[in-house]
Amino acid sequence: MAIAATILMLAFAGWALLPRQKTPLVLRPNEPTAPRQEELLVTQTAVLDLRDRSPQRGAEPSPAVPPLEMAHNASNVQIYLPFGSDGGIYDVRIMTTQGEPLLVVAGKAKLKQGLTSMGVDVPPSTIRSGRYILQIRKRGWEWSSFPLVVR
Repeated sequence: MAIAATILMLAFAGWALLPRQKTPLVLRPNEPTAPRQEELLVTQTAVLDLRDRSPQRGAEPSPAVPPLEMAHNASNVQIYLPFGSDGGIYDVRIMTTQGEPLLVVAGKAKLKQGLTSMGVDVPPSTIRSGRYILQIRKRGWEWSSFPLVVR
């Protein structure tokens, strides 16, 4: 009996003193091996700065003004309105050069530290690369147009 107790104590001491390995990661068949699609989505924000631009009234922008630029994969657009713009509800349109609307949204512009700005969301795959016209108006006012290039 003493021999059995000694063997049992040596086995326990050996087990307690041996370095332990971490348990290996085991993936079950229903666990994904890579991040899911929705985890890979990142919001791309474009900034359209109109502060130094004079608005052109009507549907046609001035051809001498260099176009605004934004990425085709932008899902959020922050618009810095021209100096002197009031806060409030604004309508925003992105039109083809033939006058067809691709995006029509409304947003609330806020004046903060001398900058009137607003944000609008753009649904994925709404706008492809090309030349467009950005139109903005305060509710009840005329449209102001700006050339826009989407890259």
